[in-house]
Amino acid sequence: TPGNAAIISLLEILTSFLFFNVILKEKIAKEHIIGACLMLLGAIIVLAPNFKGINIGDLLILFTTLVAPVGNLFQQKARKIASGEVVVFLRSLAAAPVIFVLAYLFGQHASLSSVQMSLPFLLINGVLLLGFSKLLWIEGIHRISVTKAMAFQGAGPLVTLLAAWALLEQVPTLWQLLSLLPLFLGVLFLTDSVKLPRDMMA
Repeated sequence: TPGNAAIISLLEILTSFLFFNVILKEKIAKEHIIGACLMLLGAIIVLAPNFKGINIGDLLILFTTLVAPVGNLFQQKARKIASGEVVVFLRSLAAAPVIFVLAYLFGQHASLSSVQMSLPFLLINGVLLLGFSKLLWIEGIHRISVTKAMAFQGAGPLVTLLAAWALLEQVPTLWQLLSLLPLFLGVLFLTDSVKLPRDMMA
């Protein structure tokens, strides 16, 4: 389910921390660690009610959370030698054949007429939404650490929740509203708006 997918993908915050800060020994401020934990907690509060058991789809998404930090490392390296637009273009060019092969293996076939009918939606989603968001992501991790960027993504479920409330009139639950506190505090720590006392930093 989308709820399962969203909550399992949050583990990328943890796997990114382990990869960049434990394995690669990148330094991370204690405030950012606290902020990341708060963002993770807030997102789990939002998504937990929609979690429904474990299935093969969940395991596939879990696998992506393990390999994504490696991909982000190479995206950082690529951005140092090329523009974000070039990185997104070459990434899409390299990924397209793999995606088509996987789609074929999983029995997902689309006729030419169905592709033509959905072409406007594909262009909006692929170019304006997915493409632009990937460009912003690459530019973001070029300027801040991947761990910090991943922690900020923990606010995604909250943004979706608020958008559904405003546009679809889906009133959030009490638990979802309670998630506002850790998410708000997490943002404060991640943006260095809150600093720990120096004696706690030692």
